[in-house]
Amino acid sequence: MAYLGNEPDVIKTAETVTNVANNSTDETVYLVFSDTQGATTTLETDSDLAYNPSTNLLTTAGAGIGTTTSSGALTIDADSSTTNNRALHLTITDDDPTAATTATYIDYNISGATATGGDTNHIAFRVDTDSSATGGDTTDEHRVYSIYNSVDVSGDSDLVVGQYNDMRTTHSEGTVSVLYGVYTLLESDNSGGTVATATANRNLMYVNGTGSTTNAYASTNITLLQDPSTVTNAYGSYNEVQLETNSTVTTAYGVRSLIDENGGSSTNEYLFHGSYEGAPSGTGYGVYITGESNNYFSGNVTASHFVGTATEALYADLAENYQADDTYEPGTVLVFGGSAEVTATNKTHDTRVAGVVSTNPAYLMNKDSGNTSLGLTGRLPCLVKGPVDKGTLLVTSTTPGVAQALNDAYYKPGCVIGKSMNTLTDSSIELIEIAVGRF
Repeated sequence: MAYLGNEPDVIKTAETVTNVANNSTDETVYLVFSDTQGATTTLETDSDLAYNPSTNLLTTAGAGIGTTTSSGALTIDADSSTTNNRALHLTITDDDPTAATTATYIDYNISGATATGGDTNHIAFRVDTDSSATGGDTTDEHRVYSIYNSVDVSGDSDLVVGQYNDMRTTHSEGTVSVLYGVYTLLESDNSGGTVATATANRNLMYVNGTGSTTNAYASTNITLLQDPSTVTNAYGSYNEVQLETNSTVTTAYGVRSLIDENGGSSTNEYLFHGSYEGAPSGTGYGVYITGESNNYFSGNVTASHFVGTATEALYADLAENYQADDTYEPGTVLVFGGSAEVTATNKTHDTRVAGVVSTNPAYLMNKDSGNTSLGLTGRLPCLVKGPVDKGTLLVTSTTPGVAQALNDAYYKPGCVIGKSMNTLTDSSIELIEIAVGRF
């Protein structure tokens, strides 16, 4: 320390103090402080607190900045003219990977038992960002971030986390009304402008490079019920859309998934994939939907077992798979026989008639066995030789795979295929609609 004042063996009088401007020399200078107030004072310097005029950096070695009084606060006031547009810039160099380091640490403790009389907010860290800036457009935007985290890792790390929240309740009495790990409130109060997209929570993940990524998850939710635990309802993910009075929305999605096949390739793609790990201890549902709603699937629906009531079908016939001795076109009339189970008919009024090769059955039985779907009942196309009228009973003919009108003189029980739904005025062979099994 260097002293100037009422101390023995030091300078006791300073009649003239000359200030010299220096804002460029690359050197270390020390700040001078007064230890008392009044006529007699002591000036001191501390080597742990230094300033470099060339870099404009104020450095400290273990010194604290702030106030020790309960009513005091540290205020930093800056505007856009601040260097690098940063009101507060902390640079921490961690060159010892064996030591745990925290760049910024806030220790906030709440205690006391006084009744609040209402909701009281206790906030360890708060950022208040207000923007009334105008002049931006869709190409040159004002991008406003209340908190922006940037993590760039190029070394060897076992775990990299952009934001980590560790929150626990360890109370033995009292009540915690609601517990949130992360709570995001987004209010799009739009009285006249246009909000293109409003997203309360968005995760955007890029995966690139030639290296290998085993699993890529944009979002992962894990609800772990530890031993012991008692929970009424446990949700891995919960989504709710509320349409209040006078609200108007074109389309509302409780959950929406989108796979954009934009030039890439994949082995399997699932808009939704779920699995049970272990047998359910109660009633297990893969998908459970209640309420007055219609469920729509544009593609095929595959299930090991189906229990329910089908009230509608897109297609018109009931079919069953059989093993045929050849490949036959839809509409071909087949009979039992040949080198396999079924073959094309080649005689008239054959009582061995099995059915007509189906185009798109409404319901297909025995689907994993056989190579040919035969329509057994319902409406489907069939190769028919005329002449026939609507309602004409149809039987097999000598033309392979073709039906014809019934000749009462050759009728035998079991020879009728169905009824014609169209008219053929000549002896041509055409693919027309028939009603199979209607006789």
